Amino acid sequence: MQRTFVFYDPTGRRWTRFRRIVGIAGIAAVALLVVLALAIISNPILPALGLPSVQHLANFGELGTITTMDASGFRDDTLPRMMDCA
Repeated sequence: MQRTFVFYDPTGRRWTRFRRIVGIAGIAAVALLVVLALAIISNPILPALGLPSVQHLANFGELGTITTMDASGFRDDTLPRMMDCA
């Protein structure tokens, strides 16, 4: 039984095409990695929003109970009691 190559190419065209494709893919991969590294390292300059500064943000631990106002302006303390029933 004679052994022959499955992809025998005496002209070398396949090897040239393969090297060219691998080279282009390698250059593209390196370029993408460089862009990714620059995106991670860079510090973007964001535009100012022009909003006033906030003096104090409420801490949820400072809130006692949840109260609501009904339409007539009286305090309605039923919400915490309803939450206790659940």
